[in-house]
Parts: sequence; C-alpha cells; structure tokens
Amino acid sequence: MTGQEKDGFEPRLAERISRLINWGHWFTFFNILLAMVIGSRYLIDNGLPDSFLGLLYTAATWAGHFAFLTFILYIVTLFPLSILVPLPRLIRFAGALVATLGQGVLLADTFVFGQYRLHLNGFIWDLIASGEGQILTKHYFTWMALGGLMVLIFALELTAGNYLWKRRHRFKEKRIGFNVATAFVACFFASHSLHIWADARLYYPILRQGAVFPLSYPATAKAFLASHGLLDMEDYQKRLRDAADTDSLLKLPKTLAPFEKTPKVLLVVVEGLRADALNGDVMPNLEALADGGLRFNQHFAGSNEPKDGLFSLFYGLPAVYQDAVRLGRDPSLLVQSFRDQGDALGIFASDGFKQNGLDQTAFQGLDIPHFQGSVATRDQEALNALLAWTAKQQGGYFGYLQLGAPASFSTPQDYSNPYQPDWQVVNLAELDNQSDITPVKNRYLNAVHYADGLLGQLIDKLKASGQLDDTLLLVTSDHGMEFNDNRDNSWGYNSNFSRYQTQVPLVIHWPGMTHQVINHITSHQDILPTLAGSAFGSQVPASTFSSGASLFADTGPGWVILGDFHQFAVLQNDRVLVMDKMGQYSIRDNNYQPLDQAHVRVGTLMDALKELKRFYR
Repeated sequence: MTGQEKDGFEPRLAERISRLINWGHWFTFFNILLAMVIGSRYLIDNGLPDSFLGLLYTAATWAGHFAFLTFILYIVTLFPLSILVPLPRLIRFAGALVATLGQGVLLADTFVFGQYRLHLNGFIWDLIASGEGQILTKHYFTWMALGGLMVLIFALELTAGNYLWKRRHRFKEKRIGFNVATAFVACFFASHSLHIWADARLYYPILRQGAVFPLSYPATAKAFLASHGLLDMEDYQKRLRDAADTDSLLKLPKTLAPFEKTPKVLLVVVEGLRADALNGDVMPNLEALADGGLRFNQHFAGSNEPKDGLFSLFYGLPAVYQDAVRLGRDPSLLVQSFRDQGDALGIFASDGFKQNGLDQTAFQGLDIPHFQGSVATRDQEALNALLAWTAKQQGGYFGYLQLGAPASFSTPQDYSNPYQPDWQVVNLAELDNQSDITPVKNRYLNAVHYADGLLGQLIDKLKASGQLDDTLLLVTSDHGMEFNDNRDNSWGYNSNFSRYQTQVPLVIHWPGMTHQVINHITSHQDILPTLAGSAFGSQVPASTFSSGASLFADTGPGWVILGDFHQFAVLQNDRVLVMDKMGQYSIRDNNYQPLDQAHVRVGTLMDALKELKRFYR
C-alpha cells in the first residue's frame, strides 16, 4: 500500500489507473513465463535442431512469440479494462480469469498438436462442442485432466496477481521492467530476422522448424531482398537445386530395391485429363488400351492442380508432406529405387516441369531435355525422344512422358480439330456463369483428341517393336478439368475439390494380366505401393513408405486425402469434406453441393488426420 492508502486517503483516478497498468505489466510478464513453460511441449513434440543457429532461432522464437501473444492479450483485455473500471480487486480477478482461459486454450492446443500435428481451429472446436465421436470419448481422461489443470491455473493466477499487486513497488524500484521488455522485443525481431535470413540462404535447421507454435507466421522477404539487390534469385535457385546434406524430416526407407523382377515401366501423364474424357469418341486409342488392360473407374489424382496432383503419384503420400520432402530433399522412392537398381531413367516432358516442379523433387539431379515450339509441338517432340530412348534400352528401365496439350488447349495449326465450333483463343478468365460452354469444351476435346493420337503412336510403336509385350504402361493425369459443370462459375482447375477437377483416368497395360474393370475408389497414392509389391517384387512393406494400398483389392480405408497443408479434402464414395488451414470446413455431395445438415464422420476424419502426421519424425 502507498502512503496515501495507509493514511486512509483514496488515490486519485489517474494514479489508480497508473498502478493497475504497472501491475498489469508484471502480471503479463508472469504469464509470458507460464506460457513458455506450457509451450515447451511443442518443442518436445517437434524436437530440437542440432545446430547452434537452429537452437538460437528456437529459443528466440519460443520467448519472442509467447511474449507477443501474451502482451497482445493484455492490450485487448486488461489494459482497456484498467482504464474503464479501475477497481483493483475486480481487475485482478478479471486478470486471473482471462489469463486462465488463455493458458487453458494453449494447454489444450499442445494436446491437439501432440496427437494430430494440428493447432486448435474452428473445426476442432466444433467437434468438441458437438460432443460427437472419438475426440471426446476416446480422450475423456485427457479432458478431465485439462479441467483439473484449469482450476489449478486459476488458483495460481489469483495467487500470482495478489502477490504482484503487493510487491509492485519493489519491482518498480529495481527498474528492471525496461530491460525485461527490451529482451522480449529483441527475441521477437531476432526470430523473424533469422527466419528471413534462413529463407534466403536456405538454412534448413531453421526452415524445417516451420510454424510449430500456434498463430505463428515466420517472416519471409525473398522478393523484397531481390528487388533491392540483396538477393541473387538465380544463385538462390541454383542453391535450391544443389542443396545437399539436409536431414529428412520424414520416417521413410531409403529405397525399395532390390527388386525381384527387372521391370520395364512407362508412365504417361496427360495434363488436365478429366475422367469422362476417356471414351471411344474422344480417346479411341486409350479406350482400346483400357478394353484390353486394367481400367480404374473411380481414380483420383493427389489434388486439383499439377504440383500436388503428381506428388502423390511419385511419393505415395498426401501432398501435405510436400514441404517436408522439399526441405529434407527426400527422393521419390519410385525413381530412387530404379537408380539403386542401376536401371535406366528417361524423363521427357514438353513443359520442362514449370507447373509441377518435379525437377526439384522426384527428378532432382536428372538430365531433362528441353523442347521448343507450341505445347502441341513439344508434346510430339517429347514422344519422339521417348521412343528413340526406349529403342536403345536393354533390361529394366523407367520412362516418363508428360503431354501438356489438353491442359493448354493446344493443337497443331494443321490439326483437323473435329469438335466444332471451338474457341480459337482460350482465356478462362473471360468466362462467367453466362458463358457458352460448348466452344470452350470443344477446344479442350480437340486437344484431348490430339493427345490421344500421340498415345496411339506410342502404343503402335511399342507393338511394332515387340516392347509392349514386356512393358508395363500406365496412363493417367495430374488433375481434372471443370467447365462450369456445377453452374458455380468454376472453370479449369485448382478452384475446388469437385470430381471434375480431381477424378482422372487410370489405364494400365500390365503384361500377364487379363482385362479388369476396378470400380472401387483408388488414388495416385495407391500406385507406388502397387508397383513396388506386385510389379517389382520389393520386400519393403507398403505401410512404411505410403498412405496408399493395393489398386486391386478394395481393402483401403475407404477415403482419399486430396490437397495440401493450406487446404485439403477427405473424399469418400458419397461425399467430400473440405477443410482449410484455419479450420473452416464444408461437407459436399458428389455434385459438389453443400450438405448443410450432414455431420462430420469423426472416426474417418481422425484416421485421416493421423495419416497426415504418421510419417513425420
């Protein structure tokens, strides 16, 4: 108590506010330390880096981020309350209540992060509030323990608040407040500065830590540094390609070799090929191949766009793992295993991987030829190069051909273009709900028809040379293509997770296998484990390197994960659940219409969320 309070005089209003604000700062400091203690659980779950700079960044972020969050909470709650209602006992009680809620949310988030590697968001809160499924019943004792801890935290906050109120003058006399505040501010700016530096220098012990803390968004500034001459982007790209000695973030085997068989594999990806394009009119050559081989009627790419769509094919994993693969420089086990076998690799893509970035992931370090001219012309050149390459091979090999004509609506100038009327110049950005679909789709079908002609050339050449008899030939796509099919002004791809944008053909010519039509749901994640087990004879269990299952047996989980970390979907036979990074979600039917009354299938979702975490170290 002050001298005035001891003499029985009430301090002036301004002085009372000043005392409360002074107390609020020390109460905030106490809660920063408490938040750091609770937040240390993230460090235990995520692991610590093994370099000095990595540890320095971790320590700076740990202190700076929780200081920032706690101070912001004080500014928006206790600070205005101290001015509007300057009653010490009420403010201390309110402070204990607000702090308990904040620390309780943080504590709950550490449990959720530990189990699912996700932070609390609106979706998780909805599940908790609904009382549905396993998140409450399975972890009943966990939530009981959290309730008990909340009571303890509230008691601790009340005790700390009263203690600090009585001792505030001593702290003020020691004049350490400024130094403490300066230290936390320095940590906050140091953590973001270190991340900007690490992002520009590709320093992985810092980058691979990611946003481990809730509401954490590490700063990057490559574009700013480059615009001011502080970063050479060409040198950056070179270092990105040449980066080595980086530790993997994932628990994956190094290779699937040795193989029991010596396979010849040709994988053809026709970009932007929607599932219903596979029919006898538009694609007679692929249709004929499907009639004699394996046809998968409900097959899905890894996502609705090129990069994520093909990642799942080459890695057998959901595209959520793509950032970890890029940071850890993990090779594709499909490609790496052929390398380890000493078999030949031939990569031929008309666009040079500008869209899907496979040259920095699955095909890193491989020589990749480049082609000139229009997309349709480059497709023909890529096919010619593949055929010349296969003719030289002896023994096993892996050949990859990527045709871009359908996704680019491209045909040669002298092509017949059988579907009319068609758009001469395609600009999807000009289209809206009133646009006529016919000429746009006809242009697409002409490009698909042209690509099918190239597939016909490939099949005929393989037949003529006798190679088709012992070559496993797969034809699929990276994503589908939508033409406002649902009348929601969606054109092209990468705008939603409808079946038009995610379902693609999969046709396999598998020597020794008779014709089969597979109608259960399959995905690109299933291709690698199927090839490894059934075609290559690898003894490595599929569950150790893939989220997928065999393409042939309907023994999978009954759902497919699409998309990446920012937005992903869990697709089932009758619905798709779409969720973004902030936890906003919707459930839609097979026509991508909202199912407003549908409930989340919690068991399915929890299994899917665990699959998104299972391969992290």
